Amino acid sequence: MTFIYNFNIGGSISILTSDTRQILEVMGHKFKVKDAEKKIFQLSDYLIAGGGGENNIVDFILEELQCLDLKYIDDCLGVMDNISSKVDSIFYSDKNKDMYAQFFLVGFNQYGQSGFVYYNTDSEDKVTSNLLPKGMLRVGAALSSDEVFDAASAKVIQPSLNGLQNTNEFAEKITNYLAEVQKNMYLIDEMSVSDTFCYHILYWDYKENKVRHIADKRKLDVSEVKK
Repeated sequence: MTFIYNFNIGGSISILTSDTRQILEVMGHKFKVKDAEKKIFQLSDYLIAGGGGENNIVDFILEELQCLDLKYIDDCLGVMDNISSKVDSIFYSDKNKDMYAQFFLVGFNQYGQSGFVYYNTDSEDKVTSNLLPKGMLRVGAALSSDEVFDAASAKVIQPSLNGLQNTNEFAEKITNYLAEVQKNMYLIDEMSVSDTFCYHILYWDYKENKVRHIADKRKLDVSEVKK
């Protein structure tokens, strides 16, 4: 089970959040195992990444990316196709064809243009990637349950972002919103996600003409009685 969310505005900001829940499924029964230390990572000053699903696949992708020593998002747009082929040859066979994983790679180039690479083993086109036009919004999520996410989102008021000039305030509103969604997912079905909220934020500082990075995690207040 997992919850990873990417909020990306071209040329401005990219936010990647996650929980830490891990589940082992045996003969149709799900069991909680030790929570992951983290599911999202900083790869360079300009890149953040995260993955969920089969740990061996996620770890393999992360190791491949780290070996390439990539720095900018436009260096990454063509690499995941090759990594995807390696995953197919190493992990998939008739016996384990149902293994599942998703992986996000987002960030900036040295000129302040942002982009994304998204890998999903269940998608017909396993890899999608592109640079984003300035101001274009793109969101993506890895979810344990669409129904739980939709029900949790319906309980949270979306923040008003109109007129915000401060990037830190903008990022805080988005991360707080996603933290509330994750909290409600936990309250609906704690098997789906954990109550630990992790986030990485990259944003372009136009005054300094460089990228800024914020990362942290916090325990959510889930003391409410579930209805």
